[in-house]
Amino acid sequence: MSQRGRRVARFGFGAVLLLVSLAEARRERLPNYEEQAFRLANDATDRIRVPVRGVMQAGTFATVPAVSALALSFRRPRLAASLALGGTLAWVTAKLIKPVGGRDRPNGVLDDVTLRER
Repeated sequence: MSQRGRRVARFGFGAVLLLVSLAEARRERLPNYEEQAFRLANDATDRIRVPVRGVMQAGTFATVPAVSALALSFRRPRLAASLALGGTLAWVTAKLIKPVGGRDRPNGVLDDVTLRER
């Protein structure tokens, strides 16, 4: 498969994942598997807070310039530019699409939710 074909395939796969996620978020009832996965994480000990927080921070906008600068420091300007452009586009798109899902935060959907940060 050509490089262009791989890019089209990855884009298509990402689009399908987005549409499936959107459909799941818009369901009237929270699926059991999703509640079980949430409960597993929410009921876990606070000792996992640091590693989990590290993963969660990867979704913040500050990550985009940080990884771009890291790539630039390794003298990878094309990679840095791709990360900056793609990361910014992904972050902005996620912010625009999130309200379309229409689902409230977990404490608005489920009972007995442990809130660790406000």
